[in-house]
Amino acid sequence: MYTLEEILEKIEETTGMKREEALKRIEEKKRELSNLISDEGAAYILAKDLGITLIKRKSYDIKIGDIVAGMKNINVIGRITEVSEVKTFQREESDERGEGKLLSFFIGDDTGIIRVVLWDDEIKKFRGFSKGDVIRIVDAYVRDNFGFPELRVSRGEIELVTGEDAKKLPTIEEIEKIEKEYTRYNISELEEGRYASIRACLVQVFDINPFFFVCPECNEVVKEECSIHKKRKPMLVVSGVADDGTGNIRIVIFRENAEKILGISAKEAFESNINVYNELQKMLGKDFIFKGYVKRNRIYDRLEFVVNNIEDVDIKKEIEKIEKEILEMEKENTLS
Repeated sequence: MYTLEEILEKIEETTGMKREEALKRIEEKKRELSNLISDEGAAYILAKDLGITLIKRKSYDIKIGDIVAGMKNINVIGRITEVSEVKTFQREESDERGEGKLLSFFIGDDTGIIRVVLWDDEIKKFRGFSKGDVIRIVDAYVRDNFGFPELRVSRGEIELVTGEDAKKLPTIEEIEKIEKEYTRYNISELEEGRYASIRACLVQVFDINPFFFVCPECNEVVKEECSIHKKRKPMLVVSGVADDGTGNIRIVIFRENAEKILGISAKEAFESNINVYNELQKMLGKDFIFKGYVKRNRIYDRLEFVVNNIEDVDIKKEIEKIEKEILEMEKENTLS
C-alpha cells in the first residue's frame, strides 16, 4: 500500500496539482465520509477521481538466464555491459508523426546477458546510467525477437543499484566470459521452459519461406522496408524436425544460427536467389549440438526447441563425455 506522501507525489507528478491543494481536497473527502476513513484512504479516493491508478502489480525477481519470452511483471538486476547511442528518426505514418527515439543496451549477471529496448519517452528512465553500472529493472515484460528474448520497460522503472548488492554481480569481463549452462538432455527428457543442449540430427526440413526482414537501425521486424528508417536487411529462419534416437522435436533456428546450417549468409542467399529448401536437404542426417530452450506451441499444444547456438559435433569431446559418465556410474555403483 502507498503512503500518504507517495500518493501526494503521484498526484502532483501526474496532474500538476500542488501539495496544498491535494491536502485540502483530501480533508474534504474525509468530511464527506464523516471522518470514517484515514488520510491515506481519502488520498486513494482522490487519486481514483483524478484517474490515477495506484494498484501495485505483483512482480517477481528473476535471473537473466531464466528469462523467456512472454514473461510479465518481472524484476531483473544486471550490470550494464554495453550501451548504444540514442537513434533518432522521423516518423512518417499518418497516425504517428514527428521525431522518434530508440535506445538499446545490454545487461548481464552470472547467468547470461539480455538486450533492453527503450522507445521515445521511455528513454527518460535511463537516467544518466553508463557502462559498468548495476541497475534494477522493475516491472518489465519480455518480448521474443525471433528466438532471442528482449526486455521492454513501458510501464516499469529503472533504478541504480549500489553498495553490497552491486558488488555481488560479476564484472563486465566476467559476465562476457559466462556462457549459459546448457545441460545435455535426450529429446525424450525435454520439458517446457528448460534450457538444454541436445545432440541430434535434422531428419526433416519444412518447405517454408526462409526469409524475413528486419530494420538494421531499430532491429524491428518489417515486411518491406522500415517505415521509419527506410531500410531492411534479410534474415534466415529454418524450421524442421530433429531426432536423437530417443525422440524427435520440432526445431526452429533463426538468424546467424540458420546461416551456420545453410553455410552462407542470409544476404548472399537472398541476393543470389538460392533455393534454400534444396540446399538444406543436404544437411539431413548430419549431427549437430543444438543449444537452446524448450517452449510450448500453444496453438498445437506441442513442445518446440528454439536454438540459441549450434556447434558441430566434436567426436573427441563426445568420447570424453561418455567416458566421464561411465566413470561416474561406476563410482556410484561402488559406493552403493
